Amino acid sequence: MTAERLPHLIVTGFFDTDKYTAAPRRGPDFELPARDRSAHGTSVREQLQKVRGENEQNRGVATEEDESAPIVIEVRSEPGFLLKLESLEDKRKGIEVSCVRQEGDVQIATIHVPEGALTHFLKRAEAYLNEDTKGTEKTPSKPKHQELIATIGQIRLATLRSFWTDEDSDFPGPGKNVWWEVWVRVVGGRSIWDSFRLIAQSQSVGLTVGSDTIQFPDRVVGLVFGSAEQLMASADLLDMIGELRRAKENPADFIALEPKD
Repeated sequence: MTAERLPHLIVTGFFDTDKYTAAPRRGPDFELPARDRSAHGTSVREQLQKVRGENEQNRGVATEEDESAPIVIEVRSEPGFLLKLESLEDKRKGIEVSCVRQEGDVQIATIHVPEGALTHFLKRAEAYLNEDTKGTEKTPSKPKHQELIATIGQIRLATLRSFWTDEDSDFPGPGKNVWWEVWVRVVGGRSIWDSFRLIAQSQSVGLTVGSDTIQFPDRVVGLVFGSAEQLMASADLLDMIGELRRAKENPADFIALEPKD
């Protein structure tokens, strides 16, 4: 059809044929920082225990050893290395990496950990300290969960900034009221926007919540007006947030203008 409609275009000499060659298979190529196994594993375990204590103090609860309270943690990589993100998440246990951002040469993951599931990471740290994988002739044994634990540089209790995915300089200053674009998590296949709205509008928090939302498979996006301090006033609100951005100006009014305007 092209030859009939465009006879002046002649495409020759721009291609060649060759036999297909499969790309060589490569083994795992995940760089790890040099670690003192005992010192680093102990540090990760102690950081997990510390954030657990801070979280329960903030929530005003006390739990049994194996029944930790819900918690949102911020895991930072060792500078110059990446986190093993797929190992930080376990959907079967409800552990979710809600957002990932880069701060210089440090990768940062914000992770929602439901009630009782922090022991998952404590057990991984213990296994890293005390157990080895089964080696083979080609693959020597190594500490269990090495790629997960060795790349962790620091573990903190998440703050509102942990969910911020816009430019860091755009984060609203103290006491400044702005419209926030809030990405609320979908938990167990269900939207929890109504629960978020009730807490956000409660007398103790006092946020203004927009009426419209956009539904995605794993998030519900809506607008909230208020300050960072109000959004941080309830640990229950942080449990529901997956991501935060600055609300962008709606272009609808500009699109509706007459050409002369």
